[in-house]
Amino acid sequence: MIQLDEALKLIDEAVAPLAPCHVPILEAMGCTVAEDITAELNVPNFASSAMDGIAVRFSDVACEMPRKLKVQGIIPAGQPAETPLLQEHVYRIMTGAALPQGADTVIVVEELEYQGDEVIISRSPNQGDHVRPQGNDMRQGDVVFHAGEVLKPIDTGILAALGLTEVKVHPKPKIAVLATGSEVVSPGQPLQAGQIYNTNDASLRSLLVNAGFPDPGAQTPVSDEKQPLRDIFARLCGENDLVITSGAVSMGEFDFIPDIVRELGGDILFHKVFIKPGKPTLLAKFGSCWLLALPGNPVSVVVTFQMYAKRVLSRLMGKDYRPEREKATVAEPFQIRGERFQVWGATLQRNDDGLHAVPAQNYTSGRISALKGIDGFMLVPGGSRIVEAGTIVEVEWV
Repeated sequence: MIQLDEALKLIDEAVAPLAPCHVPILEAMGCTVAEDITAELNVPNFASSAMDGIAVRFSDVACEMPRKLKVQGIIPAGQPAETPLLQEHVYRIMTGAALPQGADTVIVVEELEYQGDEVIISRSPNQGDHVRPQGNDMRQGDVVFHAGEVLKPIDTGILAALGLTEVKVHPKPKIAVLATGSEVVSPGQPLQAGQIYNTNDASLRSLLVNAGFPDPGAQTPVSDEKQPLRDIFARLCGENDLVITSGAVSMGEFDFIPDIVRELGGDILFHKVFIKPGKPTLLAKFGSCWLLALPGNPVSVVVTFQMYAKRVLSRLMGKDYRPEREKATVAEPFQIRGERFQVWGATLQRNDDGLHAVPAQNYTSGRISALKGIDGFMLVPGGSRIVEAGTIVEVEWV
C-alpha cells in the first residue's frame, strides 16, 4: 500500500502523452498543441474598413470643412473595387470591405450627408482613421500558438481565421467505462432481490463529459464471473487508450481484476492507496492502454475519479495537471475514523472572511446521497478525531 502523494507521483512519471495527430479544429478544444502553429497569411490579408462610411484619399480631405466630393462607387464586403480611387472622389464602403487602391482613410457615415452622387463631409479626419491595416490582427510568420498550449473554445475562431481546418494536437484519449458486479442492473430495468442500479456508470460518464470528453457510451455491467470479465477486459484494452472500471478490485472472493491484470500481462503501477474512501484503486498498463480500476462503492468512485482519473487524462493529453486547491475554514465539526488520509466531500461557500467548507453529512463510501450538492473535497490527514469548526483544511474543487 502506498501514500496518495506517491500514487500521484507515479502517474506523473509513468503516463506519457498520446502520439500527436491532426484533428478537426472543432474537435481540438481542450487538446494540447503538439507543434507551433504559425500564421501562413496576414489576417486580414488586405487593408480593410473598420466602419461603414466612405474611403478617401487623405490629401483630398486635409482642408477646411465642409467638403463636397464625387461618389465613385460602392464597395461591399467581399467585393473589392475594380478600379483605383480617382482624385477628389470617394468610395462608399462597408465594414470589412477592402480599401480601394489610392485610399488610406475612412470617414464614418455619421459625419456625411449624401446629395445624389456627391457627399458632403462635415469634419476633417485623421489620416488612417477606421482603417485596419493588412496583418493588423495576425501577421504572416507569427507564432500564434506554441506547442504545449491548451486550446480553448475561443481559439477555434482564431484557427479558422488562419484558414485552418485541422490542427496537430495530443488527442483526447479513447475511453471505455465498465461497471462490474452480479448485483448491478442498468437503470430502467426491473430490480430483482439483491440487485441495485448501476450508479457508477452514470457517475463516471457524466464526470467525463463535464471534463470535456465525449460520452464513452454504456457498457452492459459484467457479472462476477472471471472468464467473461477477462474477455471483456482484453477486448476493451485493445480498443481504447484508457479503461475505467468500478468494482472487483478489492480482496473479496469475486474481486478478480488484480488476477486478470496479471494473467493478461498487465504492468501494475500501484494497487491500494492509503486514503479513505477509495483504498483498493489499481492502475495498470496493457501495451498502449491504461486501466484505472476503481472501487465499487459509489462515493469511492467519485473520489478516486477526482484524485486519479483527472490526472491520468491530463497526462495522456500532454498537460501538466494542477488541481484547483486552496485553504478553507471548516464550518461544522465532523468525525473521522481510522489512520488513512481522508477525502471528505464538502459544500464550499465563499464570503467576506474567506472560503468555508461545510462537511457532507452521513459521509460513507456506500452512501451516494452524501454527494448531493458538494463542490469539492477536504483533504484531511488521518487519525481518528473530531475535526472542529474553525480548523483550516486544504480543499480541492470538483
